[in-house]
Amino acid sequence: MPFILHPGAMGDPVARWQERLNGWLRCHRSDHAQLDVDGIFGPRTQAATRTFQRAVGIVVDGVVGPETRSAIRRVAEGDAGASGVASPTARARTRR
Repeated sequence: MPFILHPGAMGDPVARWQERLNGWLRCHRSDHAQLDVDGIFGPRTQAATRTFQRAVGIVVDGVVGPETRSAIRRVAEGDAGASGVASPTARARTRR
């Protein structure tokens, strides 16, 4: 079973997620404050995770599992289908 990051999680995996999320925020959401890379998955990390999930059109649950990790990898690699902003169709899917 893959490792899932969730509110209350702590440690290096959370710090790595915060760093990756900050990279995405710098490129795609300059209006969003950068996260402190403290290794604590608190309310700000959860909110930024939800912002990312909503923007790329995946299920918005505020936790970092396989789908969210895959999405940030696609964005980081510059996949045209994961530009960091979801299409209207993808956004509609997240409103279930």
